[in-house]
Amino acid sequence: MPEDDDRLEVKPAPLPKHEREWRHPSEIGQSRRAIQRRPAPPLNPVVASLAGGLGLALIVAVVALVVPRDAQRESTPTVRNAAGVATRGATATDAAPPGFLVDDGSRFVIAVDHADRTFLVSINQPEEYDEEYDEEYDLEVIARDEDLGLVVLAGGNPPRSSVVATSTVAPASGTDVIVRTGPETSGDVAAVIGIAVKSDTSRFVPLGGDVANVDVPEAAVVVDPAGKALGLFTTRDGAIGFVPMAAVESLLSRLD
Repeated sequence: MPEDDDRLEVKPAPLPKHEREWRHPSEIGQSRRAIQRRPAPPLNPVVASLAGGLGLALIVAVVALVVPRDAQRESTPTVRNAAGVATRGATATDAAPPGFLVDDGSRFVIAVDHADRTFLVSINQPEEYDEEYDEEYDLEVIARDEDLGLVVLAGGNPPRSSVVATSTVAPASGTDVIVRTGPETSGDVAAVIGIAVKSDTSRFVPLGGDVANVDVPEAAVVVDPAGKALGLFTTRDGAIGFVPMAAVESLLSRLD
């Protein structure tokens, strides 16, 4: 019965790890994982306060850099009706705009004072119009600037028009403005100064807002909230905007 004796022999149990010097690779890996899962030690209260204060100061600095200082924080609500697009709280839509309409109502002629003289100014016509600008009032071109897109006019019987009070201050992007077109067209239209990407703002300032959805005559006066003229409305290379009054003054100064 020698085989039965071998089955009854009890082999020694494996030694626990605290009684042996060697370690199995699985035990080493488990020990390393346990060390990595330990929570980070608590921060010193002073260090935590400094980190929080620095983060808050960084957020305030970023907001101050991103938000335009001169931009109004709330867009002007609009009211749409059959008469056009009007700005609520802006100048009344039945107020007469500066200047008078010519060319079948497609553009304005604006009276501007310069060096003790009053000039009639408008947006440049296509080349085929040449010297004659408007037959109804017998207006003729006396000066033309193709780069600025402006003309200076004189004529036999232009209607009397109020002279615009101009402002040569360049408004910041995001500033709310008004395009004056009068009750015969769209009334007063809300607009906002856009961001110039390709255009030179000394010659053309882009506009956005409601004015992009309204048919506005050329040379309609763009005014600031105080009612001072910033420029003459026009379109250029598919963009809408205005020629600033500083450019108008530059053209008139060459006629002195």
